[in-house]
Amino acid sequence: MRTWIKLASLALVAALAAGARAQDKPRNDDRPRDDTKTRTTEDRTRTTQERTRTTEERTRTDDHARSEDKTLTDTHFVDHAYTAGQNEVLLAKLALQRSQNEDVRKFATKMIEGHGKCGNELIILVSEQRIAIPDRPLPEQEKDLRRLHEATGADFDRLYIEHEVKCHDHAVQLFERASKELKNEKLKAYAEKNVTTLKEHQKLAKETMARVGGDRGDRTTEPGTRHTESGTRTTRDDAADKARGLTDNDFVMRASTSGKAEVAIGKLGQAKGKSGDLKKFADRVVTDHSKANDELVKIARDAGLTISEKPADQDEHVKHLRDASDFDKAFADHMVKSHEKGVELFTRAYKELKNEKLRTFAEKTLPTLKEHLQMAKDLQAKVGRD
Repeated sequence: MRTWIKLASLALVAALAAGARAQDKPRNDDRPRDDTKTRTTEDRTRTTQERTRTTEERTRTDDHARSEDKTLTDTHFVDHAYTAGQNEVLLAKLALQRSQNEDVRKFATKMIEGHGKCGNELIILVSEQRIAIPDRPLPEQEKDLRRLHEATGADFDRLYIEHEVKCHDHAVQLFERASKELKNEKLKAYAEKNVTTLKEHQKLAKETMARVGGDRGDRTTEPGTRHTESGTRTTRDDAADKARGLTDNDFVMRASTSGKAEVAIGKLGQAKGKSGDLKKFADRVVTDHSKANDELVKIARDAGLTISEKPADQDEHVKHLRDASDFDKAFADHMVKSHEKGVELFTRAYKELKNEKLRTFAEKTLPTLKEHLQMAKDLQAKVGRD
């Protein structure tokens, strides 16, 4: 069995890759189904070592780097199409773990769906054609994986989207050539069919880059905007979001992210709170948000929507509160702010969402959030007096 990508130096990427589809190597005695598919024994039994390029060849990162007058081979197409597709899924999963930018997260979700489907089609096709596939990324792809794995925050968003634009430019060129030059008719048909999807991804990548391109790590704060190192949305983002309307996917990602953070911080309140009122409120927060989180997960899965992983700034918030000189006050202040945002989000959700179950969930949960908000304000006032 072959497991896609083994990069010991990239623990997170390797962890993501562990769940990728394993493939059986083609047997040397496999026979093609008909004479038109006949391949030489040498070609059918290519090993990873036989596929290895020279140092000069490895630096050629796209089909332009190969001479334009040289016909694209079936083998070259399969190598690059398969490895690029696998990397798209891995990096999109990494983006869902790291990014707090809604545009980036929506784009990454689209990549997982699109490239997952294309990859499965290609795996079935090459298996039928007795064509071997690589068991790891190409050398230039490993370099990109390392570079993106090391990036964080706004730098990750920028580098990821820039990478996606470049890779989809290359992919469109590759698939367009493949649809014209390949000898294998089924591979040609596969390339022709999927080039449309890649062009849609290419357009979406460029649109996403235009929206997040200015959101760099060295950004400065302008009047009317809020910036934090943990990726807090700006007022400009909020205004644009309200203008385009709240989508089902946006709501699920924000609600699941904030819900998980509330549970983590509520548990911290149970452990560190000095006031009996605070501990009682923390108990309610943990109980109510845990129940709501579980319900949201079920609804989202039924609807085929992505549930956010642990919020990137959750540990930062917990550490900030744990280290606060006046924990009770800091906890109360946080809960007021977070529940004000929650009430606003859920109010919009039950009015704007398309998914009926999500709208019902938002409407049903909203009274609890309003109750939490009032409790948080009462606690804040009491802590302030004390």
